[in-house]
Amino acid sequence: MGFLVTPRVLAYATAGFGKASASASATVPGVVKLAVDDTETDIVYGIGLESKVSDAMSLRLEYLGFGDLDIDVIRAGVNFKFGN
Repeated sequence: MGFLVTPRVLAYATAGFGKASASASATVPGVVKLAVDDTETDIVYGIGLESKVSDAMSLRLEYLGFGDLDIDVIRAGVNFKFGN
């Protein structure tokens, strides 16, 4: 959901469901092998700004948070429109 701040800048909020997984392993030859796998699911929420640079290009900056998982993501992007 979003709104136009100016005719060229969109501010928006987003929410959804996310899944994060990680794995790690370590081996000491002939002694021990350790492996850990973990997967978590939680609510994902975020805010962002997208600015129209030209009719064919826009720039985006977005923050996402994963509920209780203490995972924060900042994403930047460039969007191109091809064709009509």
